[in-house]
Amino acid sequence: MARNRKFYLFIAFGIGFTALIYEIYITRILFLFIIETSHALTIAISAFLAGLAFSSLAISKIVKTDDNRENERIIFWLELVVAGYAWFILRRYDLIPAVIDGLKPLLNSQFLIQAIKLSFFWLYLFIPALFIGGCFPLVNGLYLKNKDENTRDTGLVYFFDTIGSVFGAFTAGFILMPYFGLETTVLIALSTNICLAVIITKNRRVKIILLFIIISIIGYSLYNMRATQDNSPTLKDYPSLANKFGKILFREQSPFGLITVGQKIVNDKISKRLFINYRAMCGTDINESEIKISTLTAHEIPINSRVLNIGLGCGFTAREIAGSNKIKWLDIAEINPVVAHASRLHFSDENNNVLNMPKTQLTIVDGFEFLRETKNTYDAIIVDVEEFSIIYSSPMYTKDFFELAKQKMRTGGIFALWAYSTNDQSQKVIYNTLKSVFENVVPRYVDDFFIFLASDKKISPRTMSPEEAKKINTMLQNPVKDINTIDNRIIEKYYDIRLNLQLPRDYTEQFLR
Repeated sequence: MARNRKFYLFIAFGIGFTALIYEIYITRILFLFIIETSHALTIAISAFLAGLAFSSLAISKIVKTDDNRENERIIFWLELVVAGYAWFILRRYDLIPAVIDGLKPLLNSQFLIQAIKLSFFWLYLFIPALFIGGCFPLVNGLYLKNKDENTRDTGLVYFFDTIGSVFGAFTAGFILMPYFGLETTVLIALSTNICLAVIITKNRRVKIILLFIIISIIGYSLYNMRATQDNSPTLKDYPSLANKFGKILFREQSPFGLITVGQKIVNDKISKRLFINYRAMCGTDINESEIKISTLTAHEIPINSRVLNIGLGCGFTAREIAGSNKIKWLDIAEINPVVAHASRLHFSDENNNVLNMPKTQLTIVDGFEFLRETKNTYDAIIVDVEEFSIIYSSPMYTKDFFELAKQKMRTGGIFALWAYSTNDQSQKVIYNTLKSVFENVVPRYVDDFFIFLASDKKISPRTMSPEEAKKINTMLQNPVKDINTIDNRIIEKYYDIRLNLQLPRDYTEQFLR
């Protein structure tokens, strides 16, 4: 029995929908391992478009306008091939560093290693696009009625395919990846591919088998999501890291990783710490640098100052700056709503309930975005966010961000930056970058962390211990002259996040590069 022509428009929508989920997913995977530059974007877009183009060309040569059954059979197999590739390859993005690390010992040239790395990523995205792209000419051929209406009908098929792509992009970027994670995103995409194959085939036995596969995948996905919430599989993967938590007081999935508040005895005292996945962000026993960055900043600003604190964490930086009698108003920008929730629930006593002070206002927003859009100007801007290899924090260690901050500061304003201590090269890059924007830059070293104060006015000298002075002087004498920008995040050249955060070599996480 002939199918209703609207059926093929639905298929076109579904194909476009899955295509852009894969595109957004793979682009995010790409940015885990390649810095977000124009080169990386070129790899992502060119590979995807090339796959669509070559596949469309090849299939258009063999499409049979008078054999709907054969064309449907080809679409059926193309959808299953894409689903299979997604299950065995795309879902296992941990294969990427394994392949690259395996090739490095065989190659002596850094240029060759980089070329192979980029080629590998290009192929990684090209393959699924190759199979997806062939579906369009097939669906178009199935939809066409007669030659007189070819142009109009082709435009209609293209419209539904494109609208499906739009919905796929928004679904992946705003719903699936932020709230359900990478693996669930790709599982939903490949399940949709299998659903399309089920709809296309008329073989009842094949439908039953494929439906069973879909149910199994959904069951696996639900189990995996529940396990992630319970944290059981992750703890089994890295039991030594899980020991950091102690007694778990709070645990909730967020758009930026699993947030945990743990309590344990440290140096004979009860300590509470907030973690994003396994990385300790702040704690009652590790807040000396937060106190110092606030007191140093408060010393440099006038009475009735307005201050911006980017990065709430446990609220210790905000507590200290808001506690100064010089502060009239404190804006707090925090990207992660679950961090803010955990801070309210478990650190209000320790941070003096800073979020409920009359002179503070919390906004859940990316700090870079807040600074771009705000009409306010500030006497001080304090940036206390995650270290500079985390995908949503790294832009705030660039010259571009420092220049924006300077534009939003009042005359003589102070820019204060907390920086995870790594090595002298990466810290010198931060110093160089700040120095390229501000006339005066003063580094400090507190509790194994660097703090940088920058301003166009002269910053008051402060006493420091001989050990701190030696540490700072060693860093300043480092010969590195690089400047970190959004287009060229050179700082990561000198920094191994897994080594510095004492993470296992196979530790993978969607917000680490």
